[in-house]
Order: sequence, then structure tokens, then C-alpha cells
Amino acid sequence: MIFGLLSSATYKNINVFSKSSKQSPIDPTEFSTLIWRRINPDTQDIHAKRTALQLRLRWTALPHPWGPSKKILSQDEYWRSLQEGLRTGFAEQKKTCLYILRLSILMIEHDIDLDHMNFTNTAKAAILTQYERYCAVYETLVITRYINQVEACLHDLDFLASSTCLVHKSWLYALLEAAMGPVMQDSIRNFTGRWFTKTSNWSMQGQADLVHLLEVAYLPWATRGHLYTSSLVVRGQTCICRHGQSIANFINQLLVNSHDNGDGVTSRSMARVLIDFMAMKGRNLFAYAGIYLLLGLIRGLGAAPEPLLDIENDQVILKIVAHDNLAEVAQEFYRAASYSILELLGSPHAGHQLMKSLPSSSEENLSKSGNSMTKWPERLLVWKNLSAKKFSYDDDGFSKLVDPTVENFVVIVHTSQYSCLRRECLSIACDYLEDSLHHVKAPVSPCNLLIALEAIWNEAEIQDYPKHILLRIPRLFLHKTCLTTMTNEQSQPDDLHELIQRVIFELQSMAENRIYVLSPLARALRLSILRDDQFARNFALKEFVVNFANRPPSPKLEFLLELAIVPLFGQLSRSTPQRIRYEDYYGIREGYGYACIYDMLNRVILDTDSARSILDELLDPWINQRRDTPVVSKWKTTVQLQIMFLVMDQAIGSFSANATSRSREYFDKLLGILSIEPLPRYRFLIECIVFQVLAQDGSLRDALFHILQGYDQSNPKYVASLMRLAVAVARLEDSTATYAQDVMTILVTMAASPKVMIRHEAQWSFPFLWNHAATSRLTNITENPAFAALNGYIRNLEQYMTPPPGRKLEPLDPSRGLTMYNIVQGPFLQLYPPEEEHARVTDFELIFADKVEMEGLPPARIPSGELPTDINGTEDDHEWSSQDRFIEQMKPEVVDMEAEISIPIQTKGAARQANALDSISSAENHLVDSHASLVLIASLIKNPHNLGGLSRVAEIFGVGALHIASRTVLTNKEFLAVSMTSEQHLNIQETPLETRKGGTGGITAEVEGLAETLLEMRGNGYKIIGIEQTDGSVVLGGEDAARLLTMSSRKTAAAVVDESKSPERERWGQSMGYDQAKTSKKMALVLGSEKEGIPAWILKECDACIEIPQIGVTRSLNVQTAAAAVLYEYTRLNRIK
Repeated sequence: MIFGLLSSATYKNINVFSKSSKQSPIDPTEFSTLIWRRINPDTQDIHAKRTALQLRLRWTALPHPWGPSKKILSQDEYWRSLQEGLRTGFAEQKKTCLYILRLSILMIEHDIDLDHMNFTNTAKAAILTQYERYCAVYETLVITRYINQVEACLHDLDFLASSTCLVHKSWLYALLEAAMGPVMQDSIRNFTGRWFTKTSNWSMQGQADLVHLLEVAYLPWATRGHLYTSSLVVRGQTCICRHGQSIANFINQLLVNSHDNGDGVTSRSMARVLIDFMAMKGRNLFAYAGIYLLLGLIRGLGAAPEPLLDIENDQVILKIVAHDNLAEVAQEFYRAASYSILELLGSPHAGHQLMKSLPSSSEENLSKSGNSMTKWPERLLVWKNLSAKKFSYDDDGFSKLVDPTVENFVVIVHTSQYSCLRRECLSIACDYLEDSLHHVKAPVSPCNLLIALEAIWNEAEIQDYPKHILLRIPRLFLHKTCLTTMTNEQSQPDDLHELIQRVIFELQSMAENRIYVLSPLARALRLSILRDDQFARNFALKEFVVNFANRPPSPKLEFLLELAIVPLFGQLSRSTPQRIRYEDYYGIREGYGYACIYDMLNRVILDTDSARSILDELLDPWINQRRDTPVVSKWKTTVQLQIMFLVMDQAIGSFSANATSRSREYFDKLLGILSIEPLPRYRFLIECIVFQVLAQDGSLRDALFHILQGYDQSNPKYVASLMRLAVAVARLEDSTATYAQDVMTILVTMAASPKVMIRHEAQWSFPFLWNHAATSRLTNITENPAFAALNGYIRNLEQYMTPPPGRKLEPLDPSRGLTMYNIVQGPFLQLYPPEEEHARVTDFELIFADKVEMEGLPPARIPSGELPTDINGTEDDHEWSSQDRFIEQMKPEVVDMEAEISIPIQTKGAARQANALDSISSAENHLVDSHASLVLIASLIKNPHNLGGLSRVAEIFGVGALHIASRTVLTNKEFLAVSMTSEQHLNIQETPLETRKGGTGGITAEVEGLAETLLEMRGNGYKIIGIEQTDGSVVLGGEDAARLLTMSSRKTAAAVVDESKSPERERWGQSMGYDQAKTSKKMALVLGSEKEGIPAWILKECDACIEIPQIGVTRSLNVQTAAAAVLYEYTRLNRIK
């Protein structure tokens, strides 16, 4: 009945009568109450809700006084239900709710103060403006969802969240919940979530809705795993997770601000929501997300003057800790954080019970050395009791085992049937064996040592290589006693060597995924190679070095997540057992391992063949790469070039008779690589290697100069490299004054090169060579007036005085350029794209500081050098004293809200929508957006790009059908690049120029040609209009063209807004209704081909032609532009207000 009443009601005059015989009019207030009771059903049925929303829209659109009454508008449920539709509805439902909101705001003429709406009638104009802005922002974020338009709404969101905004905060929470919902694309969710995270100082309005937003939208978004892995930042020795830190800071600020504002209930609700959310998610929660949630909760609980959780929550908290299969650091943080929460809640007993499950600090000390192990009688007894099968059953035999030896270890293993190695016993077994190797009193049997080491390694494999065992195995297997025994063994000479070498390579492979293995392995291997020549000769050093260079170990995401957690322990309770350093968990950082490998190669004495073998293995892929190689290739690494630099001097063989020929061979190969390598970082290292060859073999310097002198400059980057090399060679101490003058002369010619890169490089290099000439007193250069004039001119250039970042490093300085520090941590790593250094100066200093290990080692061939000042200056930047530093970057920008609110919001992403009433009933449609009787004929057009544009234009202006010569173009890449999927929403028909055979599915049919199609269309009532410049064409925009394009003169009036109402209502309703000319005729617009236009044989089929007026000299428009102009005029004329 109600639906019928609303359907039959007109918008100008509504006179609804009851069914009584007297036909007395219904009271508008009673009518409003009756409607509200019927359209506000308490049901979860989707269809019932949709019908109710449609009825509500019709009811709200009724003119005064038949719309919602003052009583209804004063009910909180009226506004809450609209917000519910904005939160969870489909797109059309959300549009309808926005439309109802716009109309409802216009109807308010009294003050309202509700949980979901507040309105002051004296500020009505400002409120209307701000709610209109809210609706525009909602449409941009939730409905159109174009990220560039969403980003432009940043200041509008800031305004909506500010205390000066008159829009109730619950509406903003509804918007945020919809924007962060799971159905939204990631870009919108991430933008909204990050903005919300930065804005933690919320007002007291709608706090219940804020808590609901946290539970159903924010926390599910904030705990997504990829947000944590993608926001990891490594700076030197420090790693932080930016997203995790921002979440923790947000939760802390939210709890503190809510409590400071006097709303302790809201603070407790938020804290409970966090705990319940984590407990509900359980194992489905990304484990590292839970860590930052707990961290934020602990900060907030600690800052609150009263407990925000009840002691009864301790069981829920203990349930959160029940995470298995977590890495050590994460698992320990969960337990320590839960302990801190329980302590803050005043339940220390439960906390202490929880902490009993944590490992003792004695077992966690990874820096414990083997020779510090004492009190073996007591430890041996513990070991015996832990073993499933007791070893040495009599007391006399047990007492003999107190003295650790390899033979006793083998006895223990055999008598216990290997149970002495199971589980935690393996750590004690390693201690015992390592102590045995430290205190050797007699030569060790190779067979017993082989049995002992195999037993340890096999058990480590069974236990899936525990971390604390892997950290100790390198120093155990490469112990000096093992190496001595392996060298002196007489029987089975290969078994022990094969085992040790196999373990080393398996550890190297593990280091690619378990980065903490690298440092202990590299440290032990370095000492073994440098101290034991026999082991160095027998070990497969080439294979190890090549594998290391081609696949340099780097921390994986899982490890970085762990690394970012370690410093967070310092923010927990002081009574919590803590390990807050990386070394407490993983030993020495991986940079130390890289430094050990580099230092080993810098000191080891290799024969020429071994050095050449390593160099050739690394160099071959660089030589054989294609000339069109991409800038970044996965197989290339900086480590490869660094190792080439370290072994080049030994590969050439300075004192070999064939040194010159080898130098020339590598010189030519390296120049070939330099001619095609695009990445600046790699080019720098290659130049350093070439310069090393030139410095070692003076006979190649003239060859370099002749190459530079005769090159045709077709490869500017290559010429620039040759100039840098020539200048560096000229600055060598043993270089001649003549050579320096020749290089200076060629720089003068290069400074006038038409190639920009060559010209700039020559101008940049000139002053460096001049400085060398002045220091070395090369008068043949300094007294040359041409050189002096050019030097003065270049030094006065602004680019020279304030050089760009790429020019701030002096790459090939013979005095300090070829040093270990410059090659490993030089400023070249900062060139784009930048790369983090693998080893740092501090890592080398840590190696050199150990005087015991450095004693007796071969000298370094390449000096360590001094790090450039610009690198030393940034050293402190790598060590972040506070992990909150980046949070400063997350603070919202302070903006002038009044100024920003006036900036228009771009809405081109949303197609123009008919008003919400149009989607309900076609019988009452007040705006026809689709011109079903208008056809666009494009069969003469061949270019797929133009056809794609026409498809887009036709769909935008609602053309009924588009005719093209062949539908095969719909899959063309050029067509699809322009059409923007418009072909999926447009009726596209195939109309070839001539009649031909065609068909699909095995059915052959005759496809009519263009002329026949136009003739048939005329017979069906279509008016054929050609868009062409002819002597009889009417001009678009004139009266004749208007009569030609206007389909009917009959107009129908339909207005949604009562003209007599206020100006604000008239302005708000201007887009809600139109006078629409009803379509009564059919029309076909014919477009000409790109070159010839419409041919004569088609023009004769046209009833009339239209041309577009022009002012300029050019006589033709692109076909897409022409069609758009005519279709716009057609739409304008047939869509008159």
C-alpha cells in the first residue's frame, strides 16, 4: 500500500487520502511516522533492506510536508541507519544513502544533538557546505576510487578530522570503515589506513563508532603481513619496521588521548578490543603484527593513570602467547610482552609463571668460547642424566671421561648409542668436543676425529640445524687441531678432508637463507686459509669465492623482521629478562663476515693460475653479455667486481714473463665491458680494475691514450670513462710530464665536443689534472696560457662551485682511490640506484682489533686507506639512537583548513549519474542518459587508435550503437590502449564497406555493406546525418543544425526540488532533476575516413551534413574530436533544462 502511495504521488501536488469512506486527508506527521515504521524493519534480509531503502529514498524526496518530519529527523536511529548503509552496502546502496543524506540535511530546520548527528540551525549554511564536501570526499574514496583523486583529498580528510569541522565524527568513521574494507583495492586501503594512523588525536564525538572502526576495519588492515615486510628499512647496523612502529605509536597515542580527554571507558574498550582481536585471530594473525600491537598496548597501559584491563583478562593474554613455530626472537617477545602486561595489571604471579618458560641466560650466551668451559665433572653428570641411554656404566669408567679428549668423546657416543647427542645434549657434546680440541696432549686419531665430527654434523641435520649449533660448527670443524690432524693423517687421507670441505660448502649454502651463519664461517675460514698453507692449497677456494660472489648472502625478510624486534625489548618492563642486542641472539653481524672474506683475499698468496681461474670465472659472463643489456641484471653483483679487483694483481703476475701479455688481455676485456655496461656503480668498479692494470703495467698507458685519441665519440659514456682513466694515469707518480700534457691537450678538444656527456666530463676533469700539474710543478702545463685560461673559466662556472651529487666523488685518485675502504664502502655506492654496503669500516676495524688473530698473518697487498669525509660524516646516520625518529615524518602536515576546504575535488573518475530516483523506476525517469536511437557509423575508419577513441566517446555520450568495419579490431592493442574498456559497455556492430560472406559458429551468412545498411536504416525511420565539410553542410551551433539534431520539440517537466524553497535547497537540488526532451526519432551519424572523409557514394545516402565551425587555418579535426563535438551538441540540445 505504501509503495503504491509513493509511486502514484507527484512531486508538485501530493494529496494522499486514507481508505475511509469520507476520504479525509492523512495528517503529514502521521504519514511520516507510518512510513518510518514500515521502512525501518529489524531484519537481516538483503531484499527487504533494499526495498526499504528504495521506499525511504522516495519518501525523502517528497516535498514538504510529506517527507521525514521533525520528530523523525530528531531520532538517532534515522542517522545511524544511513551510516550503516554507507559502511557496508554495495555501491548503488551507498549512492542512495548519500542522496538521502543530502536531502535530509536540507530538511532540518531545528537544532539536533544526537549520538550520530548534531546540527545548529544558525550555522545551517556552513553545515550544508561541509556535508556537501563530506559527500564529495566519500564518493572519491569509496565509489570512484581513482588513487590520484584520493590523494588530492588529503587536506579534506584532515579538515573532517579537525575540531573545527561541523560534520559529526561518526560520519567520518563510516567513511573510513568503508574505505578500509576488504572489498577495496589495496591502494585505497593503504592510503586511508596510513592517514588514519597519523591522525590519532580524535575528539570525543562518536567514540563508540571509533572503537567499532578499530575492530572491524582498522585492525584487519593494520595486521596484513605485506605492510610489515614492505616497510622494513635497513640502515647500517639498524633495521626498523616503519609500519609496525607507526601502528605501535598510534595505539599508544589513541589510548593516552582517549584517557586524557576524560573518557576512561573508551580507553578500556580500545584496550579490550586489541586483546580480543589478537585472541580471536590466534594463529591466523601475522605474528610480527601482534608484536607491534602488544608494544603499543604496553606503552598505552604504562602511561594510563589507572589499569585499562581487568586482571580477569590474564587468561586471554596467556592465550595470545600460545604461538608455536615462531622464530626465537618473536616467541620470546610475545612472552616478555605478556609478562609486562600482566605486571601492569597487578598480576605479577601469573607473569612470573609465564617467564619460567623462557630459556635461561646461561644457555643464551652465544659468545661463550670453548676454553672457558670448566667443572666438567658436574657438567658430565648432567650430560649423563640427560642422555636417554647412560654412558660408562661403572664409576671407574665414568671418572676417566672427566678429562675431555676426542677418544673419550667417541667412547661416550658409542656407549650411549648416540643418545648423548639428542636434543639439548648436542650443545653439551659440542662443548666437550671443542674442549677436547683445545687441550690436546697427544696426536689425535684421524679416525676418531672423523667419527666425532660426523656424529655432531649428522645430529645437527636431524635437528634441522639449530641456530646455536650452527654458530659453533665453523670454529669446531676448522679448529687448528682438526686441520693439523687432517694434514698429518696417514690412513684414508681423503675422508676427513672431504667431510670438512663438504660441511663448509653446506654452511655457505645455508648462509644464503640463514645470514647469521656467514660471520662465524668466514671468520674460521679466513684464519684457516691464512694460517695453514697446506689447507689453503687443498681447499676448493675458487669454488667458494665464485659462489660467494655470484650469490652474496643477504638478510631475508624473515630475518629482518626478527632483527627489527630486538631493540624493542628495551621498551618492556625492566624486570623482564632481556637481550636487546643483535649479538645476544645471532652473534656478529654479517658485515663482519664480508670483511673477513675481503681481508682473506687481500692477504692470501695465490699462484697465478689459481688467481686467473677465479678471475676468468667471474669475468666471462660480463664479457659475453649482450650489448643491449638492461641497466639492472639479476646475475650481476657488486661483490663480483670487488673480488675481481682483489685478485687482479695476482692474476697478472707482476714478476712473470707473461705479465705484459696477460695485462693486455685483461685490459682489452675490461675496456670491452666498460663500453657496454650502463650502471654507474659497476662502471666505477670496472674503471678501478682497469686503472689497477694500468698502474701495474706502464706499457699499456700509451695504448689507452691512442684509444681515447682515435675514438669517434659514438659512445659518450665510454669516452668519459677513457678520459677519467687517462687523467688518473697522468696523475701517477711515475707518469711523465709529456703524457700529462698530451692528456691535457685532448681534454681541451673534448671540452668542445657536441656530445653533452663528453663535454661535461672533460670540463670536470680539467681542474683535477691542473691541480696535479701545479703540485708536481709541470711548467709545460701551468705556463701554457690556453690551459690557464680554460682552467680559470671552468672554475668560475656555477656547476663547478656547487657540483651535483654525482660529481661530488673523485673516483680515480691515485693517492687514495685504490684502497680497501673505497672499494668496499666508497661513495660510489650512493650513485643511483643506491646500494647498501655489505661491509663497513667498523667491520674491518673489529677484525684488526683482535691482536691474537692478526698475529703472524700475511701482509695486505691493498692498503686499508681512509674513508672519505662525506662518508664519515654520515656514519652516525646509520646508528639510530631512537626508533621514533621516523615517526616525526608521519605527523600530519599543518594546513590552513579554511583555505584547503575551498579547493575543488576532481570527480572525472565518476561517470555522471542520474539522480538516485532514476534507478528506481523507469516510468518516472527524469533524465535519459542513454540515447538508444542514436547510432554512430564508423565503418570508413581504419586506424585502431581512432576506433578505440570513438568507442570511448560513444560510450560516454550514451550512443545506442557503434558500427565498425570489422570486430577483429576489438582485440587490437592500439584499440584497447585508448578504449579504456568502453567496448564492454557499448553495442558494437560489424558493418563492412561492401557486402561479404561472414558468420560464426560454422554458420555462413551475408553481412550487408555500408550503403545497404544506411538504406535499410532510412527505411526503419533513421535520419542519416554525415559529419563532413560540403557545400550544403549546416554549421554546428547554428539554428539549422539545432533543428536537425533536436529529436522532438515536446518537453516534459519533472522537478524534484520545490522552486519555492530556500536558495540552499535549490542549489543542492540543481543536479537532482532535469527537463528531458523525450526521444521520438532515430538518427545515424556517419563519420568519414582519416584521409578522404566521406566518399561520394556514401554522401548520396545522407539526408544532411553537418560541419564544425573553425577559426584557424587547419581544415580538419581528428575524427575522435569531431565526433565528440557533435555528440556533445546533440546531448546538449536533447537534454534541455
